Amino acid sequence: MKKRYLGAAALAGLLLTQTACLAAKADEDGPALQMRTSLIASDGYVFGFPVLLMDQTYQAATEKPYLCGLGGPVNSFTHKFSIPGPDFRAVVRPNVDTLYSSAFLDLAEGPMVLEVPEVKDRFYLMAMLDAWTNNFAGPGSQSNGGEPETYLIAGPGWTGKVPGGMTRIDAPTNLVWIIGRTELKGKDDVAAVNEIQRAYKLHPLSGKAPAPAEGPCRPIAGEQEPEDVIKGLSGAEFFSRLDRLIDLYPPTPADEDKLQKLGLINVGPHAGGRVERLSASNKDALNGGIERGQKLIDAAFGFGNRGAWAPDPTKVPLGAYGDSYLVRAVVAQIGFGANRNEYAVYQNARETGGGKTLDGSKGVYELRFARGKTPHVSGFWSVTVYESDGFLSENAIGRYALGSNSSLSANEEGEIVITFAAEKPDGVPQENWLPVPEDTFEVTLRMFGPGEDILDGTWSAPPITSR
Repeated sequence: MKKRYLGAAALAGLLLTQTACLAAKADEDGPALQMRTSLIASDGYVFGFPVLLMDQTYQAATEKPYLCGLGGPVNSFTHKFSIPGPDFRAVVRPNVDTLYSSAFLDLAEGPMVLEVPEVKDRFYLMAMLDAWTNNFAGPGSQSNGGEPETYLIAGPGWTGKVPGGMTRIDAPTNLVWIIGRTELKGKDDVAAVNEIQRAYKLHPLSGKAPAPAEGPCRPIAGEQEPEDVIKGLSGAEFFSRLDRLIDLYPPTPADEDKLQKLGLINVGPHAGGRVERLSASNKDALNGGIERGQKLIDAAFGFGNRGAWAPDPTKVPLGAYGDSYLVRAVVAQIGFGANRNEYAVYQNARETGGGKTLDGSKGVYELRFARGKTPHVSGFWSVTVYESDGFLSENAIGRYALGSNSSLSANEEGEIVITFAAEKPDGVPQENWLPVPEDTFEVTLRMFGPGEDILDGTWSAPPITSR
């Protein structure tokens, strides 16, 4: 998988080199110019995919009637008050160790105020993402020690006075997605977490808070996934939308080189016209370009592996991408809404350390932590099993995850061994058995408040092995 990533990165560099060697007006024709358009489009697709996905997710969540259980008004929280199970299909790889509190903010009319209560007995995080999916802030128990706090979230260019007692957070774009996660210590802990969720408050610095969602909601069944909507766009549709979003949510000065190239296909501040005015052959070239860009993202799926676990936090700047545009696009596709590594590290495994696909019909597997070598975290850690499509798999005991909040037993050597099997093997403690489907599956390791040894690579998760 690592070789695939390097190949994809090399291809991206080749595309940029070729693009730089082709210079002409965007509305001209000819094979060389169409090739230039296609190369710019493939690079531009990788650059723009995350912001289009964010915009589509924002629309899906805030459009009336609101999406049942997931949607609500702009500038207000929508809380998930129950633990997801196998019937939950709204998002892939749902987390069963936290309950979510989500809010989309529009700061164009002024700052929003976030109030959080005292939370001393558990980890919580209010990850804040800008329109380009950068996790620019993350107030929570790591930063405030669980003390009550009030934050003023200001958009670009706001010059007002911050009231006393508030901590200012500057958002890079006027669109902000808050993804709140509050630690859940077990099924009997739901009511306690719900009480905390209800104490999270959002309101404008000036003006009235939006009215709560009322009336019938929009059923999730049959709703097209935001990612599928974006992937279904034509080249002209994709880049017309990107042009609008660049104007709404200006990229950073570090993206100027990208904007200069996009101007050659009539996108962004350096455009000489509109995407719609490109010739028919150049529009066809846009279609070929976005297909190539999507293949580039797909080819880089296994980027930054650390053994059988991916991604490696020492190699992949999750949530703080800078000019790592390909990484940003891949993460948007496989883990949309990812935190910065300093807040939480997520790693996925689909294979054993020996490269064999995890399959509950073909054997029993183990994750073996040596004595004292479970993840070092200030929050908590967990291991969750998903079917190959990213959803929870129904099992007889209703168990989908194990971790630091579980009553795991150590063996005589002091090891913590989590056993993955469709049926509990003889000799395996019930509390250490994590049921898996009788089919291929994947495992996600989540580490909230990761220690320095996780972030610097001194510690790494052991590979899953066949028993």
